Amino acid sequence: MPVMLLSPLATILTGKILADQVLTVRLIKQLQEATQNLNITLQSIGDAVISTDIEGKIQIMNPMAEKLTGWSFNDAKNRQLTEIFNIVNAKTHLPAENPVNQVLAKKILVGLANHTVLISRNGTEYQIADSAAPVCDAKGNTKGVVMVFRDVTENYRQVEELRQNEALFRKLFKDHAAVKLITDPDTKKIIAANCAAEKFYGWSREQLMHMTIDQIDTAPSKTLAAEFKRARRLSQIQFEFCHRLADGSIRDVEIFSSKIRVKGKELLHAIIHDITERKQAEMALLQSENRYRNIIMHSPNAILVNHNDRVTLVNHTCEQLFGAESANELIGKTVYELFHADYHELIRERIRHLRKKQKSVPLMEEQIVRLDGRVVDVDVMAAPFTMDKTIYIHVILRDITQRKQKRTELQHLYAAIEQSDEMIVITDIVGHMVYVNAAFERVTGYSREEALGENPRILKSGEQSPACYTKLWETITKGKTWKGQLINKRKNGTFYSEKTSISPVMDESGRIINFVAVKRDITEEIELQKRLVQAQKMEAIGTLSSGIAHDFNNLLFPILGLSEIMLEDLPPGSMDREHIEQIYKAGIRASDLVKQILSFSRQVAQKKIPIRVQSVLKEIIKLSRSTIPANIKITQNIQADCPMVLMDASQLHQVAMNLITNAYHAVEEKGGSIFLGLIEYESKNNDLKHPSLPDGKYAMITVKDTGYGIPPSLIEKIFEPFYTTKKQGKGTGLGLSVVYGIVKDAGGVIDVQSEIDSGTTFNLFIPILEDGQNELPENVADTISRGNERILLVDDEPAVMQIEKQLLERLGYHVETRSCGLEALEAFRMNPERFDLVLTDMAMPNLTGEELAEEINSIDANIPIIICTGFSDRIKKETVSKRTIRGILMKPVMKSEMAKTIRRVLDEKDGKI
Repeated sequence: MPVMLLSPLATILTGKILADQVLTVRLIKQLQEATQNLNITLQSIGDAVISTDIEGKIQIMNPMAEKLTGWSFNDAKNRQLTEIFNIVNAKTHLPAENPVNQVLAKKILVGLANHTVLISRNGTEYQIADSAAPVCDAKGNTKGVVMVFRDVTENYRQVEELRQNEALFRKLFKDHAAVKLITDPDTKKIIAANCAAEKFYGWSREQLMHMTIDQIDTAPSKTLAAEFKRARRLSQIQFEFCHRLADGSIRDVEIFSSKIRVKGKELLHAIIHDITERKQAEMALLQSENRYRNIIMHSPNAILVNHNDRVTLVNHTCEQLFGAESANELIGKTVYELFHADYHELIRERIRHLRKKQKSVPLMEEQIVRLDGRVVDVDVMAAPFTMDKTIYIHVILRDITQRKQKRTELQHLYAAIEQSDEMIVITDIVGHMVYVNAAFERVTGYSREEALGENPRILKSGEQSPACYTKLWETITKGKTWKGQLINKRKNGTFYSEKTSISPVMDESGRIINFVAVKRDITEEIELQKRLVQAQKMEAIGTLSSGIAHDFNNLLFPILGLSEIMLEDLPPGSMDREHIEQIYKAGIRASDLVKQILSFSRQVAQKKIPIRVQSVLKEIIKLSRSTIPANIKITQNIQADCPMVLMDASQLHQVAMNLITNAYHAVEEKGGSIFLGLIEYESKNNDLKHPSLPDGKYAMITVKDTGYGIPPSLIEKIFEPFYTTKKQGKGTGLGLSVVYGIVKDAGGVIDVQSEIDSGTTFNLFIPILEDGQNELPENVADTISRGNERILLVDDEPAVMQIEKQLLERLGYHVETRSCGLEALEAFRMNPERFDLVLTDMAMPNLTGEELAEEINSIDANIPIIICTGFSDRIKKETVSKRTIRGILMKPVMKSEMAKTIRRVLDEKDGKI
């Protein structure tokens, strides 16, 4: 062989080559094994693998990649990756960036963005997670890209579901209507709070999550620690606490707590309910139960509760009724043991009815057997009730022993009724009289035979309104008692007053079967009462008059005194004199007003003279137009030839002025009109317009307004002293009572007609004089008596004393003044002969005028003393009778009266009279 002929070097070289070939074969085999192992790995791993060359063409693709992409390796080989590996954004479905391009650009391992979806060749979508890495040769040169990815659709679904569940839980926790807190049991910190907690507690969620539970829970720390410990031990727990709110208020809460684990930490999830109202309701219910239990236990009626025919509860009255010392002696007994045997069958039937119908049974009269064996008559009422789905029977018993005894007594009393002074009338349900006693016959004049079968309306007088009888009938037909006073008419036509009580009479079923009236003749009582009331009113007016007369007259005196002084100094016809004359006249009227009130309170007749009503009314109109606002229209219709009347002019002025003032008050708020009229009016033959007016001729004075009117129920009261419907400050309640007295004293009549919201009309009827005389005009310049004697003047009112001094000095007298009784007494004691007369006020501090007179009289019994007073009743009659006081001047003192009285007293002293 040629090989054998080679040189040894060749032989060595050949051996080397053969050895390299053996190594190469080994390496090739190892590579084949590695490739095979790689292929096996690629075929068996769960991840998909795709390898591309540097141009992005697919070179390797394992079965999982084929499954997910929908492409076989043979179809995909050498195709662009973007054609096979179609990936989009899961949310937007827009194409995702090619991972090969990212690897080639960055030369590093890259991963796909989250939410990447692979769209298979057949359209199936897979949520995938992948990574891509460069494939480099030994020199580090990039030869391609290998990409590993897997189907994470299920994982993604689970994660998404978990995310949604977590979001749902957070939303449920946050928006739940119940108050929720999550707390850390180790630190007691509030980890989370929902919106309801924020609203309930009044703190924001951020504030709550910086607080610990013991900052809102009022329980002691030890109690809280124990409850937290119990909450950690049990999976669920319920307890009640009191929680403090941001505004400081405390609310009762019920807490349901359960354990939850968050990020490996155990927390407490608490649901909190506000149970304050429930607690309050429970407390109210408990109190109500206690209250009603107390009501039952202390009821005056005997009460027992029957369950399955046995007694389960009795009250104290029931114990007493049966003679038991304690409830235990009755509880447990059957009802048949407690009731008389004669009623057992009735009781069984009633119990069956109660249980079946579930309604109360009618009141029945039965008999019980006390523990001591005594039988007692009782009324029994029973009603069923249900408690805890169990039927009980509530039984009320009332001892009627006394009632039965009274029934017998009533039979005895029936005979006494016939002898009673009270009228007894029984009617049927339509009002026909079926019984009257002897008193009825005596008072009404109707015999029993005449009355029976008649209606009580035969007694009607017409004095009551139809509404009165309507109200009476409505009351008694409703089962109620009517009480009141009626004015009825006897058989002979005369009226009488009776106090009446009318009641319905009912049978056992509650049906009205009769009416019974008890009547008492109170005619004489009413008359006596009227006299008493009138006397009391007059006494009240007298007390008021005496209280104000002195002070009021002191106020009037300067007005009248200065007016008289000024009238003497002013020339006739001057404007100033006319003004002062008006002031003087007003003062005179005011003075007369006080006198008239005093006279009215004593019911003393005034001095009456013939006067023309026209002149008084015209003066009233003139005065009214100057004082009443222009928006109130005043109209008049005064008959010029209306004859004169006999009365006091100032009283007539007062009457008309009072009515005009009342009319103004009636229209003051809303406006309106006032009418003043005078006509001659003749009443005859039972005048239908004014039935209470006797026949004769009258001067009819009318005062009418369009104001708010007087309710019919008050018409009779308006003439009562001190009664007024005006607002405070608008009236005293004396005006119309004085008007009434003046008109009645003049022999007149007052008629009042009024409608609500339409106005009121007062008609005054005053008898006229057939042959009247003209009234004499006032003359303040009459001849006045004068003198030059020395007078000691005493008065504690400086203004009054100063005017009196001026008046006396103008009369020619020499005057020395003192402002109190003590000073005057000292001046007189020092030199009694300096004075010819003492003129002193009555009401003074320290020493009254009467006391001063007695002291001066003890020094000189001959010195004449005159007292000025606003109310003469203050001077003792025995003092005047002893001649201690020679004269009395009523304030306000007129100059002429003062001059006449002083001159008279001085002349009496000198013996000139």
